[in-house]
Order: sequence, then structure tokens, then C-alpha cells
Amino acid sequence: MPIDRMSSSRVGGYGHSFAEKHQRTPDSMPQGASASSSSSWKTIETLKSLPTDFPTSKFGQSHVDKPIGLLQRKIELQDKGYSTKNVDNAYKESMNDLYQATAKGQSSSSNEVDRNRLTNWSDRVLETNKDVPFLK
Repeated sequence: MPIDRMSSSRVGGYGHSFAEKHQRTPDSMPQGASASSSSSWKTIETLKSLPTDFPTSKFGQSHVDKPIGLLQRKIELQDKGYSTKNVDNAYKESMNDLYQATAKGQSSSSNEVDRNRLTNWSDRVLETNKDVPFLK
């Protein structure tokens, strides 16, 4: 599966570089993957699918790159038996930012299609992360 190279003009910080360099798919998941790791892979797949399932003029792949990169880092740390506390906190913050941005986009968009698609984005973010308290 080819990796989409990110434009240097996109904003995203840590998530971009990590997601770009360490792109994985659930097919490469280790045999002994934990339930938490499996859940993280499902969340990654959901986040990856948002821009294609619900394309909108306001949001694209760059908006989900940071949480994807952080989840991939978490899986890597878990596989090595390291603490994921810092990554977990950064992930929760990135998901809060994503959710808040979609909520703002819903309320400020003049385009009804974008509003509906952004509602789907926020619903998926909430559903996928129902066990992760990320809202502030």
C-alpha cells in the first residue's frame, strides 16, 4: 500500500511525520496483539476512512494524521512493553481538537452537505472513542 506523501505546507506536527514514516495496516498487526492494540487498529482504520467516506471541503486527511500517528506510536510502545501515558494524553488532546474542529465546522459551514458530513465525522469520532474520555 503506497504512502501518500504529505505536503510540507500542511499543519499537523508530530502526527504527520510519524504517520508518514511508519504507516502500517492491520494486516501487519503482530500475532499476539492485545485487545487494546486491536482497538487502536480499528480506530486508525476509522480515522483513515473519514475523508473518503465523508468528503468535505473543510476537512481532509491532514486533520486525522496526528491522531493516527499517535495511535501507531502507542501500538509500537505497547509492543515493546513501554509506558504509553504521554502518547495517550497527546492522543486524547488530538481527538478533542478534531472533535471541536468538526463541531465548529458544522455550525459555521454555509454548505448543507459539508454540515451533514461533518456531523458524520463527529459521530464517528465519538463512537470510535466511546471508551476514551477525550472531551474537555
